[in-house]
Amino acid sequence: MDGDSGDCSVVLSLENNPRTEAVWDFKFKFTYTLVLGAKTLAMAVEVLNREPVKEVKFTTALHTYYKVQYVPPVNLNLESTFRLFLLSSRCPM
Repeated sequence: MDGDSGDCSVVLSLENNPRTEAVWDFKFKFTYTLVLGAKTLAMAVEVLNREPVKEVKFTTALHTYYKVQYVPPVNLNLESTFRLFLLSSRCPM
């Protein structure tokens, strides 16, 4: 927990190892960071290519599912370009 803001965060990471290399032969480090604030949720993914010569192509999709009674209008602050799809909503607008 951040003492100044009160935000809670968790950082999850995965690095290449013999088990990952058996299915995906690349050297990498994948980091997923979640920060939960009083009124915010921030998610970030970082993929580090540890291959000296090989290009590593990587695609991500962050999906979050919450069962809630009501979802008020929200603002999105996007730092990079990506596609946002609303597949369905059972929440009153």
